[in-house]
Amino acid sequence: MAWVATRVKKGSVREEDAATHHLRHVITNVVGGPEVGVTVEARSFQVQAGDRLLLCSDGLTEMVAHEQIAAVLAAEAEPEGAARQLLAQANAAAGRDNITVAIARFGLRI
Repeated sequence: MAWVATRVKKGSVREEDAATHHLRHVITNVVGGPEVGVTVEARSFQVQAGDRLLLCSDGLTEMVAHEQIAAVLAAEAEPEGAARQLLAQANAAAGRDNITVAIARFGLRI
C-alpha cells in the first residue's frame, strides 16, 4: 500500500491532494522480501459477465487521466487491445515511470 493512500484513509491527506503529494511513490506494505509482518489487504466484490478488472501501476495513472482510462475501457472490449491503447497513451504522455497494465475480463465463454 502506498503511504499517501494510508494517509487518505486516516484523513490526514485530502483525496484531491493525493495525486500530487510529494510522498505518493512511497510504499509501506509489500508481499515478499526478507521481512516479517506483511499485512495482506484483501477485498471481495461481485463481478458480472463482461466485467473487466484493471490492475495498473502509477506509471499509467499519473500519465493518463482517469476519464481517458474509462473511455478506453468503454470503447475497447478486448483486454489486450485496451491494454495496448492505455500503454500507448501513457508513453505518448512522456511515460516518466514504469507502466504496468493488466486487464482481466470475467464470465465470457468462447
